[in-house]
Amino acid sequence: MTEKLQKRITAAGIFFLICVLPMSIPLFLSPNRRTLLNSYCSVPFWLAASIVIGAAGVGILFFAFKGNIDGRIGRLGLVLGALCLAALCVFSLFTKVVNPLRDIPYLNNPVSARLENVHFYYNNIGDSPAIELEGEDSSGVRMVFDIDKDTYENGKALYMQAENMSQEHMVTADIEYLPYSKVITQVDIHTAETNR
Repeated sequence: MTEKLQKRITAAGIFFLICVLPMSIPLFLSPNRRTLLNSYCSVPFWLAASIVIGAAGVGILFFAFKGNIDGRIGRLGLVLGALCLAALCVFSLFTKVVNPLRDIPYLNNPVSARLENVHFYYNNIGDSPAIELEGEDSSGVRMVFDIDKDTYENGKALYMQAENMSQEHMVTADIEYLPYSKVITQVDIHTAETNR
């Protein structure tokens, strides 16, 4: 029994390393490549996490119908819990695995957009800050992207500079991004005169 358990623990450890080690690769790259590769290097982890979450949901659902559960409320609670886990599984699978894989054809030719009325947001609530760039494309559609801290600081400096200019100016951004995961591959932020 202990030899079987030891083999299972070893297999689980190897599986864990296979899933987690690729996530450390972007740490050794330049910041502009880090964001792009982070979504691809974390695919094995999110795939494994989705499988574990889905298996837990199926296990709970199986226990709800085959286990010795007294009353409808207990069974209903287990079914609702299993449905929540299933929804979490599908959400993480779609956003963290499927979207980066759908972006593979766009790696060499990302989508370009020119954003006007660009604003920068830094939200430091929680474990890690959310830093975002928001602007309107040529058709007036509002677009929001996650950016790194250096881009945020450069953009904020340009924003302050545009406010201090004598004429009406706004901050614009020329970006290239992957359409499904919304990862920015290149950004050029500058000021421009408003058309008034």
